[in-house]
Parts: sequence; structure tokens; C-alpha cells
Amino acid sequence: MIWVVIKLKIGGRKYENVQGQFVTSPIYQRLSRIMIIYGVFNFQFQLTTVIMYTMPQHELKLVSLISVSAVVYCVSGLALAVTTMCNQACVLKVCRCCLPDDIEAQVEARLLQPGELLSPQDTMLVLVESAEPPLVNPVFVFTDIKQSSALWGVGDGLIMQRATEVHDNILRSSLMKYRGYEITTAGDAFQLAFHTVREAVEYCLDVQMQLMEATWPTELHGLIPATKKQRARGRLIFCGLRVRMGIHDAVDTDGPLVLDVHAVTGKMIYTGASEVIANEIGDVGDGGQILVTRRVADWLHMYLDLVAIPCSVDRVGEYTVPMINAPVEVFQVIEASIEKASRCSKAVAPESPPVTHIGVSIDLPDVDGATLLIGAATNGHAAVVKTLLDLGAAIDLADKDGIAPLSKAAANGLIETVQVLVGGGAFVDMPEVTG
Repeated sequence: MIWVVIKLKIGGRKYENVQGQFVTSPIYQRLSRIMIIYGVFNFQFQLTTVIMYTMPQHELKLVSLISVSAVVYCVSGLALAVTTMCNQACVLKVCRCCLPDDIEAQVEARLLQPGELLSPQDTMLVLVESAEPPLVNPVFVFTDIKQSSALWGVGDGLIMQRATEVHDNILRSSLMKYRGYEITTAGDAFQLAFHTVREAVEYCLDVQMQLMEATWPTELHGLIPATKKQRARGRLIFCGLRVRMGIHDAVDTDGPLVLDVHAVTGKMIYTGASEVIANEIGDVGDGGQILVTRRVADWLHMYLDLVAIPCSVDRVGEYTVPMINAPVEVFQVIEASIEKASRCSKAVAPESPPVTHIGVSIDLPDVDGATLLIGAATNGHAAVVKTLLDLGAAIDLADKDGIAPLSKAAANGLIETVQVLVGGGAFVDMPEVTG
């Protein structure tokens, strides 16, 4: 038990992130109390017993001591029961008549908390100032799971539910280390804010590596193309859920950033062009990709040696943010070992760059890409089909999805379109019924 407590403390699990606020972990708290009770009630009895055995000549003088020690030892069961199983609400109800109204209100308020909130002193000691939202030039990180809708639609959704729990735990448990603040979540997407560019980049790199090494449900692997394991030169570059991330720092040149407190959640919310840009950059990437804007990339080029996790920065292209109708230069950050493995093989990490020089944020490898492809094939727009394939409309042309645009084009006698699709990998087994 002592080893478990030490492991939880060293492993950073003494505190947990609950809705963006760091609180004392209930598990760590309970184990600590059990250890205290064991030390106070049980250890003293064992020590007294050892003294009795080593000093038999003073046995009569120690009778009273061993009697008191035995009584204390017998009370340990009650202490453990109160600590681990006692319903505090019931105790409060029984003692209500003896408590002043103000004390009763304080106790009830504390019972509503999911854990013990940290004191200001503890906050300084363990850097839990990270629970405080950044107020000046926050660095936004927006994340999203690739093809999450398709994953939720598989079976009864239990596989995706278990996978999402792993995903959420990794993203939240890493916030404290990098002083991150959870603004809110929208489905499986996280909206986060950090105090510095360095912490935001290190957080994204660290989380991506943890996601790749996580223990995912066995059924998740290969469930859809977006959850297929992928290796390059023996190095695992994709495993489990693929999470895209976007990083953008807020500065005055982006326009005013309005900070407000949500009336219900009490969380800090940010409104302004910087937040809009971060949201768009978080959506435009591919699964496993970390995209950053120009200022973040410039900082990384200047201070890359300060980032604890080795990485590289490459320009991807230019993206037009529709809501503000402004072009934004986009770069990608790749962890060093992933980049090395990718450059030495046909596998690419990340899989495909975002769409450049156009003002739409359709994720072509997802469902919308297939819809556009089928529509273009139906109407015989061979050039459009080729462009969509080149931009990454990566429906599996060799699978059943490839049959849809191919059959539409063939039914309408659009030979050129059929040739483009077949050249892109769409095939049907001609001797069989489908052909």
C-alpha cells in the first residue's frame, strides 16, 4: 500500500483535472488516509508487542501500556470504516442540531466538490496556478478526433465510448504538467488555453506520443481506415484514435480578445478573431497532425532547442479562414522520431496536408470527401474527380465506397470519369456479381 501511494505521488496522480480545475485525487486521498490510520492505530500496537518480547523482565510494568495499545488497535476498524465507507452527508444530518448555520453551510458546500480544492500554498508548491486561465496573450490549442462520427456509428457505440475515455484521460491528465486550462469540450473536441507557446507545443507533442502508446480497445484497431495501425521502418507512427490539433497564439494584431466567465460553468471563455483562427486550424488538419500558425512557427524556429521534445517545423501552405475572410499561413510540427521514420518510407506522417489556398474546411478524407467525389463522378466531371483525389478524398477506392462513384459514372456512360476512378484505385471484381 505504501508503494501504491508513492507511485501515485511520483507519477503525478496526486491531483486530477476535473472540468478544468485541479483537485486532490479522491483515490490518492483515500489511500493516504488509510495509511495514516494504519500508522496511528496498527503500527503502535506492533511496536508495543516488540517491546514486550524484548523486555520480558519489565512485563508487569508494561501491562498498562499494552492494554492501552490494544484498545487503540481495536478502534482501528472503526476508524477505517469511517474513513472509507462512512456517508458524510448522513453524519452531517445527525449532527445538524449541534452545528452553527455558517459551519453547516461550509461543510455542505465542500461535500459538493469532487475533491479537496488546493490551498494557495499548495497551489504554489505544485504549480497548480495552471488551473488559472491565461489572461494575457493566451495560446489556444484546439483538438478533434478524426472520423469520430463514423466511429460512434459502429455497432452500439461501446467501442468508441471506451476509446473516448482513454482519449479524455490522456488529454486531461497531461494538462497540469504544462499549465494548461480546459476552456470547454464540444463532443470529443477539446478547447484549451496555455500560458506560453512552449508549453502548448510540448503538450501537443507529449499527448500525441501518449495516444500512440496508449492501451486502446482491441476492437478499435482497423475498425475504420482512421484507426488502422501504421508503421514506417518498424516504427509505429499511428495507433488508436487519430487526433488533429491546432495551435494559435492570441495577440493584439488579431483584434480584441474578450474574456468573460461562463454564467453556468464558471469557466473562462474567450471571444475574438484569435479564438476563431485557433478553432479553424484545429479542424483543418488530418488525424495525428499538429498544425500551427505563423507566429508559433517563428517562435519555434528561433527557440526550437528550448522545446523538451525534439521536433521539426515544416510549412504546409496557406489557409483562408472563412469567418474572418483572412489568409493564414499554416505549418506542421512533427516529433523527431516520427519524422525520421516517415522520410525513410512511403508512409507519411501526418497522412495529408490541409487543403491550401481555398476557403473551405471540408476534411476530404472524411464523409464529406466521399460525398463530393460521388457527386462529381455522377455528373461526369472527370477533372473535378481527379482534383478531389489529389487533394486527399481518401475514401477507400478499393473497397465498397469505391463502387459508388464508379457505378454512377459507368451507368451514365462517362468513360473518362471511369478511367480516372480506376486509375485512382477503384475496382470491382468483374467476374463476380458486383462487376
